[in-house]
Amino acid sequence: MVGTLDRWNDGKKAEEKERVKHSVDGQYTLKEKAQIEAEKQAEVLERQV
Repeated sequence: MVGTLDRWNDGKKAEEKERVKHSVDGQYTLKEKAQIEAEKQAEVLERQV
C-alpha cells in the first residue's frame, strides 16, 4: 500500500483495519498470535470432551 489513508471514507478505513496483515520477517502479528492461541485452546477443549 502506498500513501496515506487521509482521503479514505469510513467504510474503506474499516475494511483496511480488518485486513489480515502479515509481517515481512516471518513473525506473526498480535492478531495472528491471538488467533493461533485461540485455535490451540479450542483444540485442547475438544480433546477433553
